[in-house]
Amino acid sequence: MATADKMLADKRITLFTCCVIGGLAIKMLISGIFFNLGGIRQWWVPGTSHAAPTTMDQSADSLPRLLASLKAERQSLAAREAALQEKERQIATLKQEIETRVGELTGVQERVNRLLEEEQKIQDDRQRHLIATLESMPTERSGKMIEKMDEELVVNLLRRMNGKEAGKILGLLDADKAARISKKLFR
Repeated sequence: MATADKMLADKRITLFTCCVIGGLAIKMLISGIFFNLGGIRQWWVPGTSHAAPTTMDQSADSLPRLLASLKAERQSLAAREAALQEKERQIATLKQEIETRVGELTGVQERVNRLLEEEQKIQDDRQRHLIATLESMPTERSGKMIEKMDEELVVNLLRRMNGKEAGKILGLLDADKAARISKKLFR
């Protein structure tokens, strides 16, 4: 009995295996038909492939086009490189011109600063001379002169004068003008 059961089980396994293999074969056949629109014969029957020569023909035809495309691309890149080199030369020239101009401007600025310093020295000398003149004058006379001067100049002069002399001169000025000048002296 065990042998009969075993034989029956073996037959079932064999039948099951055949069904699975047959089902897979049918599935492959149907898939081949759907994926190969040229027909089942080309898929099923081994023979010369028409795709290989076509691909080779296409490759042979596309090779000159590919080479021409690469040559054109190289020429384009060479033209771009030449344009970039020209722009780099222009930038280098402009940079050199700018550096030259900056150098010139620096020189001009130094000369202007020297001239301003000289002008300030001259003005300081003139103010010292004016202060010495005002201090040597009688107070009433120097007060009358300062009354007619610009207030900013008077403030600068009084700041540099001896405090006693400056006080005497301020005392002789009009009260409003003396107040404005005194206020500016404390700034």
